[in-house]
Amino acid sequence: MWGPGDLVTLAQCTECGRALVVTQSDDLEGRWSDAVRVYPPAGDQLSWSVPSKLRDECEEARRCFVAKAYTATAVMVRRVLEGLCLDQGATAKPLINALKQLAADGKLDGRLLEWAQELRGLGNQGAHHAGTAVQKQDAHDALLLAEAILNYIYALPIQFEAFRRRRAGEPPLLPPSLPSPRATAVPDAGVSHGQQG
Repeated sequence: MWGPGDLVTLAQCTECGRALVVTQSDDLEGRWSDAVRVYPPAGDQLSWSVPSKLRDECEEARRCFVAKAYTATAVMVRRVLEGLCLDQGATAKPLINALKQLAADGKLDGRLLEWAQELRGLGNQGAHHAGTAVQKQDAHDALLLAEAILNYIYALPIQFEAFRRRRAGEPPLLPPSLPSPRATAVPDAGVSHGQQG
């Protein structure tokens, strides 16, 4: 996971007091890279409002990054964009047109469309054998930008609506209901236990 030229630092979050582990790489010219948090996983910056399938794709992209598979990270970020388009009902092909469809539907503003198109381009660079490797900083930025796009689409509208309702003196939004438990028989015990579905 880490090589002999890497610096691993145990730190403490100044906000919550939790332990953090960050890594930096030596560029062999006396400069250290930006610190990258490896514990707790930085994927927890992604809102729980983001659908689980997209959260899983982002987590896999992060695991690629931590493993220093930067090209694979870029490909996974592109996959996140494809999943986003499908989840939001944009079915145009290829991906560049699906992203434009999201913008036309008012789900991506101009700046986010520009970000998404750049991420798509980086993903294409990673997916096609063109002799150009994806650089670490590009992979890192791609992860952060992909998470920002997902949070913008899925989490911020909910947060804004809660804010607006609170300021207007309206009742708060109800959290989404959880699926009802299903009763399943445990073979040896002869009793039914509810399990979350």
